[in-house]
Amino acid sequence: MSEVSLKCRCGEVEGAIVDLAPGRFNRLVCYCDDCQAFARWLSRDGAPSITNDRGGTDVFQVWPSHVRITRGRDKLRIVRLREGGLFRWYTECCSTPAGNMLPSPGSPFVGIPVAFVPAVDTIGPPVGAIQGRFAKGGCPEGAHPSVSAGVLATSAWFLVRGVALRKAKGSPYFADGRPLVAPRVLTVAERDALR
Repeated sequence: MSEVSLKCRCGEVEGAIVDLAPGRFNRLVCYCDDCQAFARWLSRDGAPSITNDRGGTDVFQVWPSHVRITRGRDKLRIVRLREGGLFRWYTECCSTPAGNMLPSPGSPFVGIPVAFVPAVDTIGPPVGAIQGRFAKGGCPEGAHPSVSAGVLATSAWFLVRGVALRKAKGSPYFADGRPLVAPRVLTVAERDALR
């Protein structure tokens, strides 16, 4: 596997994750309340939910320099659940999530929900599940209530390597050091309604 296609639900936004090899990606299921709130926000207009039945979002973590948006880049939008929160990218056309990342062009990390990866079976299963304490019905079997030491170490190593190798450079989410579009920041009332 060296490339995985990206495509929104309606096909208006397409791309790929390129140059994939072991150690260049990570796949997890996140049950945190913010991921669940984002999923509910995306489905506000009837879009299908991106979570599993317990509220987990399956996320494929890669370096931004390995992401290509080849069609529909102008349809990418950002929502932030709070001022200073993650940039949560989605497509304007059909509310498909397109990436979660720190709000900095220098961040060597983007978590792409697998709803944006049509051939998800080609990337292997998740290596863990985090923030299980927020799952519907209690912490699922095999999920860590917060973040396990192993997942934390793997993620830290991924970030360190990304910084050292300058893997934020060439991010399709930024142009000239700025996000492609201004983020929409939810109000406290909007965010609370999603909880």
